[in-house]
Amino acid sequence: MRLAALDIGSNTIHVLVADVVRGKLADVAHYVEMPELGPQVARTGAIGSQAASAMRALRRVLAEARKHGYDQILACATEAVRRASDGRAFARQAAEVIGAPVRVISPKREAELSFLGAASRHASRREWALVDLGGGSTEVVIARGKENRYQIKVMIGNGDTFGVDVQYSPVMFDALSKGSADSTLRMLVHWDLSGPALVFPTDSIIDFELGPMCRAHLERQPVVTVAAMTRAPVEVAGKYGVMLTDPEGRIVEFVEKPTLE
Repeated sequence: MRLAALDIGSNTIHVLVADVVRGKLADVAHYVEMPELGPQVARTGAIGSQAASAMRALRRVLAEARKHGYDQILACATEAVRRASDGRAFARQAAEVIGAPVRVISPKREAELSFLGAASRHASRREWALVDLGGGSTEVVIARGKENRYQIKVMIGNGDTFGVDVQYSPVMFDALSKGSADSTLRMLVHWDLSGPALVFPTDSIIDFELGPMCRAHLERQPVVTVAAMTRAPVEVAGKYGVMLTDPEGRIVEFVEKPTLE
């Protein structure tokens, strides 16, 4: 059986075509367009005129998916459509284009589905965290193995709630990324950020004073300032990359997952 799943998100419209093989999904094709409904909803509270652009994007991804054929299509919409005053009307219009109902799913259900998709391929037997960074919201799920332990919904949106302008990495860069540093450089160029940039890893939560580090960076003017943690060799051997520094704290070498030998 071949299925298609379509997701109308806050920035993108995704469609995935996959075969069901012995109870698991085998990817066939994946297409993405970026109509960016989220910024419009954040500014006006409604999708409004942006609906036309979204419908064109929807028709394009559907046309590509139909080239592969599918027996059934499932469609859902998330944060931007949930928040929009005309979200329900937009969902009905999209359903007519798709030929199937569009389910406007709740934040809780969005987190559950994100978790199930990731856990089906990447679950650890130990406790682990899934962070789904969407265009208009972020789902954080804490799990043990494939068991969803608990989840919280952290509303980020486009920054209007916090009085800041939040931008997101374009999907087209995903396949090009060679790692965190490479992604950071791409974003600096893409968003034309010429001043100091603060980069946070999203796979670790560390409690430390950010102010002193920022002040030291501005005063000393290094190329980059890195916040790091001291760990005993036995804790990191074969697990994590490490930095070697001189007595003044300057980084002299990076070593990828060293052993104790």
